[in-house]
Amino acid sequence: MPEPSRRRHRWREDVRVDRHHRQVRPGPHGDDRADDRAQDVVGWATRGGARTLGLDSAVGSPEPGKKADVVLIKNDDSPVMFPVLHPYGHIAFQAQRGDVHTVVVNGRVLKHEHRLLGTDLAKARTAVEQTVEHLRTTLGEDEWRQGMSPEIPESKVLDNPYMYTDYADDSTHRACGVRTPLRH
Repeated sequence: MPEPSRRRHRWREDVRVDRHHRQVRPGPHGDDRADDRAQDVVGWATRGGARTLGLDSAVGSPEPGKKADVVLIKNDDSPVMFPVLHPYGHIAFQAQRGDVHTVVVNGRVLKHEHRLLGTDLAKARTAVEQTVEHLRTTLGEDEWRQGMSPEIPESKVLDNPYMYTDYADDSTHRACGVRTPLRH
């Protein structure tokens, strides 16, 4: 597997090549950019991820000789899963973890009809409950409660001259050379 810095460089190179060689085609509403972005997202998550990790000869796309790693997204009970006007857009922007119908890893079905297979969920729940109880006992009840509801420090909202909003003062606009109307 390539070292991390080579992986990052390889990913950037893949993105540049992908953008350079992409064929632009009009989307369903004449807007090709949204369609291309959604397709890019899916490509980066599949083939691009495998390529970045140096595993593209083994995984990343359904081809003979590669490991069969597949995620099937289907949920007939979800109001956001129909109508499917643009499959890439649905995968990138609409699909949620509850919409994963089937998962196959290396040819082995791990999830089917929205249910994990070969997993003892009761055992997993018990392990999680024991971990929580251990932490609660180790930390003490006061620390546990404080950790569950931490104080959130105040933050200062900075003026952004590139948004349509009310500003704390006109200095942001003046710094950009923008004249603002007088406030009463």
